[in-house]
Amino acid sequence: MIRSITYMTIGCTLLLIASLLYMMMDHPRDVTILVDGRQTKIETVETSVFGVLKEAGISVRSQDVIEPALSANLPKNDLIVIQPAKEITLIMGYGEARTIRTQARSVEDLLKEQGISQMLETDDVYPLKEAVLTSGMTVRYREAFPIELIVEGKAREVYTYQTTVRELLSMQGVKLQTEDKVMPGLDTVVAKDMLVTVNTTRRAVLTEQQLLPFEVETVEDDTLPAGEQLVTKSGRPGIRTQKYQLTLADGLSKEKKLIANEVTSEPVK
Repeated sequence: MIRSITYMTIGCTLLLIASLLYMMMDHPRDVTILVDGRQTKIETVETSVFGVLKEAGISVRSQDVIEPALSANLPKNDLIVIQPAKEITLIMGYGEARTIRTQARSVEDLLKEQGISQMLETDDVYPLKEAVLTSGMTVRYREAFPIELIVEGKAREVYTYQTTVRELLSMQGVKLQTEDKVMPGLDTVVAKDMLVTVNTTRRAVLTEQQLLPFEVETVEDDTLPAGEQLVTKSGRPGIRTQKYQLTLADGLSKEKKLIANEVTSEPVK
């Protein structure tokens, strides 16, 4: 009887020790990893987020968002969510392109991250500031600056970015002719507060017409009663046509030259 009790005691003790050892052992857990919405499942005995990602061969970089944090223990729901940062090629001003990583949603948000809090409608932004960012996209931003433009004697302030005088005039809808004078030269690169003048010269033909009076010829007719007159043919004035070549500088007439002078319709007596 005593021996049976001893065996039972030993058995219970061994069972208790086995239970304790089992409880102390790390047991595999089914962990779900979501990377940009794509799901990966892994069975692991790791207890930290860092350990699980390392075992799964998933590396994270700066600007990536990880929930929970990389240094945290696995959450109770065994779920790790990673939102990778987007890789964007950024060209600011007139410098070289550089690759950055960002969590910004739109072009406007990205530029705000770069310190551009206000943008003018005349600024060069590509693509549009409302465009949604995607990895691999190229974003360009060039700030517009003011210059003074004088065309045909009329001055106005316009905003542009670094370009040539030729391209500036084209963007402003100024159509040049051979005899026009542009200062500075068309291939000059514009700069802030620069003065660009366009002295235009245009030629036009002005046509003027003059009436030529008709003659009145009187013939005596003894068959008519004394004091009466009879119009046998109505008179009609003639027309003299004169053509002038006008030279206009900055919209004002500078020269008027007669190039044609002829009677285009003879008067009728």
